[in-house]
Amino acid sequence: MGERKPQYKVCLIGPSQSGKTRYVNGLLGLVGRMEYGDRIVKRCENYEDYYTTLGVEVNPLEREECIINLFDIGSTKVGEGLGYTINCSGILRFHDEDDNPPPFEPPRGVPMVHIYVENDRRGALQDLIDMMHG
Repeated sequence: MGERKPQYKVCLIGPSQSGKTRYVNGLLGLVGRMEYGDRIVKRCENYEDYYTTLGVEVNPLEREECIINLFDIGSTKVGEGLGYTINCSGILRFHDEDDNPPPFEPPRGVPMVHIYVENDRRGALQDLIDMMHG
């Protein structure tokens, strides 16, 4: 039997339309808004292509060194979603163009990487994994 990989719970938080779901879709090789390595993903042309995340979507992502369970937390109501961050290993905190706050404050003492609209987001997950391995 092979050795079990460590698993981490990574929560994506941020204001509505800050790119959380697009980021997950890019990591999973699905349609999104950004480039990830050699994957080219389609740009969302208008709001008709936009779907808000209700509650949370959980997507496992297997990497060479670990399994990341990505918790894409919807941002529709203030205060909603905080419960999904319980026992999380790390947080990817998304910022929109206006730097609006997320609908709740992230838990303290949890490794966090900030992702801004203009940043190159490809390395953000690896940065967080390195912090969690710490």
